[in-house]
Amino acid sequence: MIEYTVEVYSNGDRFWHHKDKIHREDGPAIEWADGSKEWLRHGNRHREDGPAIEYIEWAQASLNYWYLDGVRYTEEEFNKKMAPVKDMTVAEISKALGYEVRITK
Repeated sequence: MIEYTVEVYSNGDRFWHHKDKIHREDGPAIEWADGSKEWLRHGNRHREDGPAIEYIEWAQASLNYWYLDGVRYTEEEFNKKMAPVKDMTVAEISKALGYEVRITK
C-alpha cells in the first residue's frame, strides 16, 4: 500500500504527495476548496477513467480536461485512446478466441 503525505491548507485545499511528487493512485491528487479536482500520477496529470481535471463553478458550468501521462487530449481523442479499434481478419479473431469463427448471413 502506498503511503501518502497530505498537505491541507487553511482554505481547504488538499494535496497528496508520494516521494516528493504530487501523486495519488486511488483518487484525485489535488482537491481544491471550491470542489474542483485534479488527478496526477508521479507529478503528471493522468486519469484513465475520466477527465484529469474537473473545474467547478466556472461561469456557471463545469469544465473538464483529459490527460494521460501529462499529455492533454480532447474528450473524443481520450475516448478513442482508451477504447481503440483494431482491424482483424477472421483468422486472427479465431486465433484470439481459440476456436474457429465463420461469417454467416
